[in-house]
Amino acid sequence: MNRIAAAVAGLLLACAGTSETFAATYNVPADYATIQAAIDVASDGDTILVAPGTYTSPANVNGVIQTNGKAISIMATGAVDQTFINARGNGSGVRCLSGEGPDTMIQGFTIIGCYQSGIRCVDSSPTVINCIILNNTAGEGGAVYCRNGSPTFNGCTINSNNALSGGAFWCQDSSNITLDNCTITNNSANLGGAFYCVNSSIATITNCTISANTASNKGGGFFCLKSSGPVLQNCEMKLNTSSDAGGAFYCFNSSTTILTDCTISNNIAESAGGLFGPATLLNSTISFNTAYDGRGGGISCTKGQLTITNCTISNNTASDSGGGIYSLSNTPTITDSIICSNRSDQISGTWTDNGGNTVSMLCVGVGGACCTENQTTCITAVEDDCDVFGGIYMGDGTQCEDVSCPTICIGDANGDHVVDVDDILATIDHFGATCP
Repeated sequence: MNRIAAAVAGLLLACAGTSETFAATYNVPADYATIQAAIDVASDGDTILVAPGTYTSPANVNGVIQTNGKAISIMATGAVDQTFINARGNGSGVRCLSGEGPDTMIQGFTIIGCYQSGIRCVDSSPTVINCIILNNTAGEGGAVYCRNGSPTFNGCTINSNNALSGGAFWCQDSSNITLDNCTITNNSANLGGAFYCVNSSIATITNCTISANTASNKGGGFFCLKSSGPVLQNCEMKLNTSSDAGGAFYCFNSSTTILTDCTISNNIAESAGGLFGPATLLNSTISFNTAYDGRGGGISCTKGQLTITNCTISNNTASDSGGGIYSLSNTPTITDSIICSNRSDQISGTWTDNGGNTVSMLCVGVGGACCTENQTTCITAVEDDCDVFGGIYMGDGTQCEDVSCPTICIGDANGDHVVDVDDILATIDHFGATCP
């Protein structure tokens, strides 16, 4: 009997010793009137469930909630557009200032009305899931301020935030923010309409759309300096604008843009319509970007190296030189890429080298000059299209301004410079076609 009693006592003691490991769940407002009140009593591993509604800053408190270094999950139970953290112009919506890690999770809220960033992270790395960060302002980082931390954002929408630097995100001091499957749109700032990264801060971004962000100075999408830079994979950057340089990216001072499987299109700036600064590009498309009063419609690099592999750079426009690429310091390293149909008003050609000389590469890998209509017209086309036009193809990479179109022999329908039965057959094959 004594052995049984001792065993039971030991079991009870063991259970008592581990009771703290059981996570608790707190409901707001059923158990606690405010989210902060539930945070204050919660312990690591606990969950706070928040019902739909609007949760605001308490009187004389700078912000709505502060997570106090706790590894807890704060989750909305309703739809994201029904559950609001609204600072109403009083500080931040969420503050993580005490070493929070990835186990501090914020999920399913609309964070709105903050004047010191929607989320403020210092020395912390929380996880933010399926949130909308909307209509917030700050001097630095309208939506998110991050210093010396690595927060993660998954499935979030960051929309219509404003700041002096970093309309959406401001990252400093070895911060490495991670975004996946997010939409960053309609944010604005003086520098970095969407992102401002400084002092070895890196934005690692996958499967995201970054669009319609605006900088009144440099970097419609990104502004990066001091060994900082964005790393993007499978992302789309479109319709971003800058009143100075870098419609999509402006990176300098040892900062490099790294793009893999990305599309950079329809961005506009005074110079460097798509991208300014050194970059490493792989399997990406840079197209339909515009430098409306400067150089580098697609890319401008005045210091550092451009490495371009298996990319397409096409249909970009610059008012000065380098419709596709303007490279001042080093000749770009280009492998297995198509560079075609870029335009510049002052100097034709794809890029300008460090001596100011135009490098004659209107099309690399596809297309060339096509002489048509009895030498009266020359167009740029691929060889198959040139044949359809009834033209003479002058070879891949040739330009109309550099070729002397031969006289087209009357009756030579197939362009082989001999009038014979093959021309009759070619005419029959194309009988009834409408010629350009």
